[in-house]
Amino acid sequence: MDDVELSSLIGVWELQGVVSIGRDGVLSYPFGEHPGGVILYTPDGGMSATISAQPSSGVLNVSYAGWVSIEGSTLTHHVLVGADPYGVGEILVRDAELMPDGALQLTARGPDPMHVTWKRLRRS
Repeated sequence: MDDVELSSLIGVWELQGVVSIGRDGVLSYPFGEHPGGVILYTPDGGMSATISAQPSSGVLNVSYAGWVSIEGSTLTHHVLVGADPYGVGEILVRDAELMPDGALQLTARGPDPMHVTWKRLRRS
């Protein structure tokens, strides 16, 4: 993966989808097939993320804010305020990739990686 610069992330991004890939290769949609959400990054390294799950998914909404550090293609979200399960002090490590179509894909590491895809919002 190519290195990611903060300058390429600055702005507001709209959630396009969340998919988890099981060890057996089976796809699951932990927030439902059509969740809503935004993530934003500021020039000074601030960040905020919100994901609103479909009611039928049975999953809690996700909301946290703090600051981001970047090393290569790895983003680390340092939570300063958040709702369960992401409380103050949590460190969330994400592999980041800027896709050819301009989308941002953040992948949470783990045995069943979760891929979260965002599209940059443009003011109209």
